[in-house]
Amino acid sequence: MSSVGSTVGSVGAARAEERQAKLIVEQALGVALAERDHPGAPPGLHDFDILWPDRRPGALEVTILTDEPWHRLRAALAEHGDVIHTEELRRRWLIGSKEAEYGHPPFREIRKQLVSHLARVEAEGRNDFTELDRWSSPSVSRLLSELPIDHGHSYDSLKQPRVIINAPGRTAMVSPDATHSALEEEISSERFSGERTKLAASGAEERHLFVWLDSIRFEEWSGLCDAQPPAKSPAVPEEVTAIWLAAMCPAEPVVWRAEPPHPWELIRSST
Repeated sequence: MSSVGSTVGSVGAARAEERQAKLIVEQALGVALAERDHPGAPPGLHDFDILWPDRRPGALEVTILTDEPWHRLRAALAEHGDVIHTEELRRRWLIGSKEAEYGHPPFREIRKQLVSHLARVEAEGRNDFTELDRWSSPSVSRLLSELPIDHGHSYDSLKQPRVIINAPGRTAMVSPDATHSALEEEISSERFSGERTKLAASGAEERHLFVWLDSIRFEEWSGLCDAQPPAKSPAVPEEVTAIWLAAMCPAEPVVWRAEPPHPWELIRSST
């Protein structure tokens, strides 16, 4: 199993997601799966054989679609701390950071400088700010020019003032069609080359790719969890004859499956 786009989680976690995928596929297809890529196996093997009773085994590869830069960003924020306790401010602040030009925001520098900047903002009588305030407020203009921050909101509290720094936000359309399009783009990209190579090397006529969708890719994850699959067939590379897309959603796992040129279908899973 591969973690596409990240080194997320432990080997144990990856194996657990392989086992979960195995149960989902066995239940949906009504056949048994045999593990191929077990500990000690040679490199380059697909994860499971699909043991059809009436034809040659199919191949199944399991992977995770996640976001490595986003995981690194969250790790950096966790390392340096997202809360600043201070006596230099009058209010509690929620601060939105933004992507820096050369990677994730320098949270160490933000922590060093942010309180003094916010004290100047408070001295102007401001309780919040956005990029639009850059032109009307010297303190906001200086803050936004010197730190990768794009907005801030504050509120009164009887407790000690503090600042909470949030990771950069991302906005995108949330819909099953957007999830479908994102998957099409990803599975044909270089990021999935390892999975495609394994399936091609299997020699199987039926080659299934099972993709777990990490909730850190929130827009695509929400499009999968919250709606029926689109009534269209996904475009897949030639190494893949069947595609599965799954996520651990709040109530239960949600699974889409398609064998192009047939459209997506929603797979009910009791695992």
